Amino acid sequence: MNEQQVVGLAVGIVKNKDIVFLKGYGYADLESKIPVDPNRTLFRWASLAKPVTAIITTQLARAGIVNLDFPIETWLTNYQIPKSYLVQCAFKSQTLLSGNKTYPCKKGYAALPLPPSSSHITLRQLLSHQSGITNYDHFWGRIEPKSSYVESKQNKTVLAWGLQNLLTKPLLAIPRSEYIYTTLGYNLAGVVLEEASGKSYHQLLENYINNVVNLPTDRW
Repeated sequence: MNEQQVVGLAVGIVKNKDIVFLKGYGYADLESKIPVDPNRTLFRWASLAKPVTAIITTQLARAGIVNLDFPIETWLTNYQIPKSYLVQCAFKSQTLLSGNKTYPCKKGYAALPLPPSSSHITLRQLLSHQSGITNYDHFWGRIEPKSSYVESKQNKTVLAWGLQNLLTKPLLAIPRSEYIYTTLGYNLAGVVLEEASGKSYHQLLENYINNVVNLPTDRW
């Protein structure tokens, strides 16, 4: 905890469907010195949303509501894939030659046009981190939403920020060509699920996760 500067955490171990270990460490509120209660303290679920989103997606696919290999514009009609992707330039090179064209290098990368065969992104690519969509940081530096956005109770505040500030930037690779971890790709998948199903992400969570495993809604 000291090494990672973690203020508080809870650890649970489940064996054969039984909780065999459950303990809180550190503080839920550092200023007030309120310790972590492993039975009551709520934490942001952060990237746990990724496997949850994947589960919901597979359930919707089985129901025929989405298809993993259709372009996401099938449901998200206003989405436009970036028209270019980044290629690393040779050390200190000012330009990059591709085919018969020369492209300028900026901070070690050149933006090349996407080939026509890769002009769409699918849910399968989003879920497997093969869409080429950036994460919060890359060659342009780390870009993060304002804390007021993160703390907002409006679920789509940060997502709207991401759509405006990052999803319009060049892809980091041609879709399906390589693995590039991206939180924004999963955010985008969540929006696609909402549009395809006509339900909010929270409703999908209740229908396909909470109601199935009998998890109280207020624990999310």
